[in-house]
Amino acid sequence: MEAEPTEEPSEEPITETSEPPIPGLSGSYDDLELVSTWDGQRVVRHVGTTWNIAGSGYAPGAEIKVIFTPVQSDYSLIGYPVTYADANGNYTFEISLGADLEPGDYGVMAVPVGLSPEDTEAAKRYSIIEVVSTWAP
Repeated sequence: MEAEPTEEPSEEPITETSEPPIPGLSGSYDDLELVSTWDGQRVVRHVGTTWNIAGSGYAPGAEIKVIFTPVQSDYSLIGYPVTYADANGNYTFEISLGADLEPGDYGVMAVPVGLSPEDTEAAKRYSIIEVVSTWAP
């Protein structure tokens, strides 16, 4: 039995690599809008920076759990904090990367709470974050 060929993504993943506005191990970035497909977005962030994830399309007042984790792991480095959608279904959540965070690939995910398993899966939003050291050449 031969395996079915897999479809290639139709577009290149979105990659954002801008430097934070303040050099060194501090600064911030514009909001990062999470997307609904793993292959849709990959961004670079430096250790020691702060930035927001942002999203929309949720029910007003929806409780949204935020997860920040090393890729291919099952634990969150920031615990499992929640944020809430505003009256228009939008949310933002601030994430700070410690100066001692190990460079590498991480995932950030927003997961609505209280939906059926199928609806929860469909409503998740993700991004892959490549954390780099500010001092790397």
